Amino acid sequence: MFHSAFNIPRFYARLTLPPAKRPHPALVYMMYLYGCQSSPQQSLRNLESRFYEIAQAKIAQGIREADRPLDIVRALTLMSSYLFAKEWYNLGYNFVGQAVR
Repeated sequence: MFHSAFNIPRFYARLTLPPAKRPHPALVYMMYLYGCQSSPQQSLRNLESRFYEIAQAKIAQGIREADRPLDIVRALTLMSSYLFAKEWYNLGYNFVGQAVR
């Protein structure tokens, strides 16, 4: 539904930088969540709920600390898209609103 523009080579390059310059953990855990959701392996799909919880916590932490705001907006956009795909519309709208704010 929502898609953020990602430069994949730049994202991978950022993973090699010092911790403060890497992608925010909220964005990384959202990537993990999407990977689990679409994986054909049941063992990875079983991790979906755990990565969802971690991503939510990391997003909240990033908002509180105003840490790497563009990454947080990307994570919020991905989270809302994930929630809409799960048909959890109220939660999805909540995350869209946070991204807009």
